[in-house]
Amino acid sequence: MALEYRITGAPEAVEKNIRATVDLLRVEADTPRWRLQEMARYAPEQIMKAMEPFGFYRAQVNIQQQLNDDNELSYLIEITTGEAVTVRQLMLNGQHPSGQLPEVFQQWLDEWPLTSGSVLDQQRYEQAKTQLEQRAEQQGYFQFQWQQHEIVISEDRQHADIRLQFQTGRKAVFGTTSIEQERFTDKLLNRFIDIQTGERYNSERLDRLRSDLSTSGYFDSVVVVEKVDRSQDPAVVNLEIQLQTRPPNTYSTKLGFGTDTGPRLQLGWDRHHVSRRGDRLNLAFGAQQQNSEFALRANYELPRGNDPDEFWFVRGFAQDENIDFRLAADGTDSSIFPDFNANQRQIRMDTGLLTDIGRDSGWPLQQRLFVTYLFNSFELVDSNNVLPAGLNPNNSRDQYVTALGASWDLRRINGSGFATEGTRAQLRLNGALEQAVSDISFAQLYLGVRHSRLLGDRHKVLVRGEIGYTEAETDEFRIPVNDDILELSITQLPEPFRFQAGGDRSVRGYGFESLSNNRIGSNHLLSFSAEYEYRLSEDWAVAGFYDVGNAFNRFSDIRLRHGVGLGLRWYSLVGPVRLDFARGLDEPSDGLRLHITIGSPLL
Repeated sequence: MALEYRITGAPEAVEKNIRATVDLLRVEADTPRWRLQEMARYAPEQIMKAMEPFGFYRAQVNIQQQLNDDNELSYLIEITTGEAVTVRQLMLNGQHPSGQLPEVFQQWLDEWPLTSGSVLDQQRYEQAKTQLEQRAEQQGYFQFQWQQHEIVISEDRQHADIRLQFQTGRKAVFGTTSIEQERFTDKLLNRFIDIQTGERYNSERLDRLRSDLSTSGYFDSVVVVEKVDRSQDPAVVNLEIQLQTRPPNTYSTKLGFGTDTGPRLQLGWDRHHVSRRGDRLNLAFGAQQQNSEFALRANYELPRGNDPDEFWFVRGFAQDENIDFRLAADGTDSSIFPDFNANQRQIRMDTGLLTDIGRDSGWPLQQRLFVTYLFNSFELVDSNNVLPAGLNPNNSRDQYVTALGASWDLRRINGSGFATEGTRAQLRLNGALEQAVSDISFAQLYLGVRHSRLLGDRHKVLVRGEIGYTEAETDEFRIPVNDDILELSITQLPEPFRFQAGGDRSVRGYGFESLSNNRIGSNHLLSFSAEYEYRLSEDWAVAGFYDVGNAFNRFSDIRLRHGVGLGLRWYSLVGPVRLDFARGLDEPSDGLRLHITIGSPLL
């Protein structure tokens, strides 16, 4: 036997509550008819009860039972709601032992939803009460209690008086802290756990504690249990912290490809905790086809002081690469002499202090203060003796540099896939004095900013700007070549400090690091990029872009290079894959170039 119900005269929210609570409307189709008749007798009372939370205390309900020719039973429920009960008197009062009501409670009183004259809505009434109870718990008022909470309906059922009184109690304090863990020293853990016995309860401090422990890189599992003793006045919150140490080692293998690098391989080893002090080590070996390059990186960090975001660090880098060296005249792509083979080696070590600051503001900023020790060897192989006298010594040299430096890296990136947006800004300062264990004096500044913003669901813009400035000497040459005078400008900076432009993440349409004085690097850098993306589907987008920039030794002789192009974006599980077709608009352009990169342009 099929059952059908039709309700008339009730607002949508009221009807929904009736269907969810009235027994007659929730029975199975095979319920015996005698049972249905019994439920129909007390259904009006249940319906009226279901309407009271919405302020309808004077409703009238009429239920008609009908049976059609197919023996199918149906019910017509006709409701006359009547006038809703309105709030007449409102008494809200809170008390605190100090006589001054804390802001969290005063704010709740100011936000109370059922003002005098409004329709009585018991759901909103109960929600507001629950909200206050939750706020009291979150703020540490664990002895909060209601002294009075009632709704009084007038005899004529036209008006209601709301009476709410509460006692906040005193704010709880932190008690003891116990830690279950097997690996690290108390000194390391105290960097994260700076909550003192007797300190007033603060849920944000606990959230910060959980976050610091979880993101420290030392633990697989972090559980902070709050044990509240409400028998004391004020209540005492004892903390039980349970930490599960992560496995000490992680190994990684990465394969990649880029039009600027060719195939590349990286092998990595992370030692997450070398000792009980919490020091950690990262080693990485990389190789790529371009220039037959091999590199070894090492990074060691040792916790410093009582701040969980502060470390002493030592970074090492060793590189060996063979370069097909092309010495080009400024403003052209033509070789001055036949291409040479060059061998470049560098050994670099940075040591200093790493600090994460600004995290609480929502703009995390990583600061490094460091000293750089650099050995750089660059050697041209001039087997045919075609270089003019006096030029080769300036391009084949060993340099030793001791420099002071500072860097700041600001990252605020949100979302994933096409919806990734945010800002990254990098500022770096370097300087050395020839009289202070260095073969050269220089001062250098670099600033780079990348910003991505969504414009609706399908549109996104990405802008990027870079500026680099170096105060350093240059060597100027005037070389007779084929009855002409060739001018060369070569900076004395070691190659790792030189600026170069061009390539996948710089000025597209030009070769990787092909834009600079004579293609060998320069003292200064200017570049800018604007890109627009349009989303085709969940994982695919198309892009159009304009890039401009160059590296140069003199601001009086800036020759900016321009590139434009179109691109295709695939937002895969391993990150965005970017396929760009770009054309340089100035010499030295190689015509249409293909650029392929994997990874977010913000990183």
